[in-house]
Amino acid sequence: MYIESLGELNKDERFAAIAKVGRQVQSEQLPLLMDFAFLALHGPGGEDGAIQGLLEWLGIPYSGSGILPSAFGIDKIAQKNLLHALGRPTPAFRVIGAEEWDRTDHAATLAYLVRELGLPLVLKAPRQGSSIGVSILKTADLAQFEAAIERSLFRKTLVRADWQRLTEPEKIAWVQQLADIREGIGLPVTLALNEELEDDNFSFLPPQFASSEATIYHPEALLFALDEQFETAEQVQLTNVDGETQVLIEAFVAGREFSCIVVEDPDGQPLALPPTEIVKGDELFDYRSKYLPGLARKVTPIDLPEAQIQEIRAACEEMFRTFGFQVYARLDGFVGHDGQLFLNDPNTTSGMLPASFFFHQAAEIGLNPSQFLTYLIRTSLAARRRAGLRPVKL
Repeated sequence: MYIESLGELNKDERFAAIAKVGRQVQSEQLPLLMDFAFLALHGPGGEDGAIQGLLEWLGIPYSGSGILPSAFGIDKIAQKNLLHALGRPTPAFRVIGAEEWDRTDHAATLAYLVRELGLPLVLKAPRQGSSIGVSILKTADLAQFEAAIERSLFRKTLVRADWQRLTEPEKIAWVQQLADIREGIGLPVTLALNEELEDDNFSFLPPQFASSEATIYHPEALLFALDEQFETAEQVQLTNVDGETQVLIEAFVAGREFSCIVVEDPDGQPLALPPTEIVKGDELFDYRSKYLPGLARKVTPIDLPEAQIQEIRAACEEMFRTFGFQVYARLDGFVGHDGQLFLNDPNTTSGMLPASFFFHQAAEIGLNPSQFLTYLIRTSLAARRRAGLRPVKL
């Protein structure tokens, strides 16, 4: 349960909710409370330049890339367009907008993509972190294709017969899964309503619930709304309020997947660490595989001839330089069965768990976690200084 589940809170209600777990800190107070911000935030708000912009405004030095490379680093479509324009090897791709998807023939769209990109297809939400909103379509199955597109757009379409077939415990489990961003689309969501819902016994329903379209914050409110809606409606569509407007579709690359951390050396030049191979139990290295133990194995360095390892490192350093990244980045890619190298989906923030690539690869060059984090803080201060953030002080 998140604070978003409590709906539109006024100032006093929000203060009371936060007071139960801590104290609210206004952004202008941050310079009094910290000398440096070490960022480990993934996805929108943390990895896209937003928090970096706030810290720049407040004059607080922070770790990692600045505003522009962070914004570029989260936009998978912009990255693909630049790689394509530069003639760099990257999987073939197409982009479908939400409005285009709503007005086109879905079967014809699938046939076109299979013809142009082949199977399997990889569908991605282009502005998310931690592999959220990613699917692999192995066959030209229209229903699976539509579900994958919806997953990347953070939508869910539900029909009356399917809902009414569920038992009460199954309905609760369905809503719980939908609210879990790792497997569903998360809350809050919008739901178009056919009729006004009475909320006498449901105080957590927001005031706007009586309008033709409701924003639903609470899982129990969603459960109630679906039961009410399906008394008359044949189908409903739920859409996360922070969902995507585009879907990136890529050709699948068969080969060995790797991830490579690139850092800046003391002179500000990129230096690639020994790349790690990702040995997966499934084709998709998704949120669960990244963060739950036992679902994927990491081998550092990747078991390849030294010349190929150096080729990977050189390509990652070039991408780091081309995209204007600062301090460090995690660059992912594939070595095809024919030996061709593909780079894909660079990240300006890496995972910070003990078993993350970040610390795996640092250990290979003799740095323990404390030493590596210290190095990144020093490098970040140098990067902020070069970019003009309080250069004399820093």
